Amino acid sequence: MFEDTNPLIWQLKVQAYSYELLADFISGIEKVGHWEKGNSKLRSADIKKVMEIESQYFNPLTSLPNIGMVAREAGMSLSKFKKCFKEIYGTPPYVYHLNQKLEVQAISA
Repeated sequence: MFEDTNPLIWQLKVQAYSYELLADFISGIEKVGHWEKGNSKLRSADIKKVMEIESQYFNPLTSLPNIGMVAREAGMSLSKFKKCFKEIYGTPPYVYHLNQKLEVQAISA
């Protein structure tokens, strides 16, 4: 990831990566706050299930399992899972996973 030997460039890359992680964290907090205020039609149990599935299966370094199987594991129909996922993360599951992979590639480039 940080194979450059120039200390200044290495430090800037680490700093940029840290800011990106912080921005993602803040974005996640804003999403959770949105549901806590009651602005969402999603049930808190559904939100929790989808977030657990995301943390378990959406790893940019592995392939994404079948969405139908993931939806069944969450106890939802495929359409409900996709709808909940999109409301929580802003994109459909496959697009979200592809964006994760692209981010990892961009960081390691």
